[in-house]
Amino acid sequence: MKLRIRGNSIRLRLNRKDLSTLLAEWAVRESVHFSHSPADRFTYALQLSPAVSEPCASYTQGDLAITLPIVLAVHWASSDTISIEHTQATGDAMELRILVEKDFRCLQPRATEEETDNFPNPNPASCGPPEAI
Repeated sequence: MKLRIRGNSIRLRLNRKDLSTLLAEWAVRESVHFSHSPADRFTYALQLSPAVSEPCASYTQGDLAITLPIVLAVHWASSDTISIEHTQATGDAMELRILVEKDFRCLQPRATEEETDNFPNPNPASCGPPEAI
């Protein structure tokens, strides 16, 4: 699972394995360790809950959690829908944009990225090298 934070937005991208884990275990999580100390760890998770009616984000002591309604996540996972997007009010007329996406293979291969578990890119140009004429 990939995390991107930019301004007041959070974007998660899941490959096929991440999505499978999410549906089977109701959560998928990753951590960034800044030292050997558990206190110096940032964890981010995508989780499912029957108790929420819309996507929501929370942050507590180094743990970022994005929670999705189960029905919404199952529909997204089993369809051609690419993303789930929601805007969460954060108070004082501020908003947090939440975006959860299927991670597609890149159009141009990247030597440093392992993409075998990514979703096939829906762009026809991504289906391999151009054929010789």
